[in-house]
Amino acid sequence: MKYIQKTLILVGLTVLLSACNKADPIDPLAGGGGLSGDWVSSDNVFTASFNNGTFLALANDTGGKISEGNYVVTSAAQIRLDWRGVVSGTNNAAICNRPDASTLICTDTGSKTFTLIKKSPIT
Repeated sequence: MKYIQKTLILVGLTVLLSACNKADPIDPLAGGGGLSGDWVSSDNVFTASFNNGTFLALANDTGGKISEGNYVVTSAAQIRLDWRGVVSGTNNAAICNRPDASTLICTDTGSKTFTLIKKSPIT
């Protein structure tokens, strides 16, 4: 009888504690953890807008579309980008490390590196 009581108490505590976790799960396709928004290249050539697993890169001088693609969060500190260049028509990919919430340091399949800095939202 005591075994059943202890089991019921443990089950009850588990249910009670699980109700305390109100945070929504992070959707890796949506890039949870603050990826959504605008990211500017460190050379200020383009801005990439990330939203729900897709992104669009626009030239900062003309506003023209440079590329568009997808992103997937592969770990807490790494993101994979896949895109197609508008002018070249070629596909490319990069792995980006995220050392902090506002920086992506990326290396593409041709070993070229680029850095993206998260723009602060206008309040």
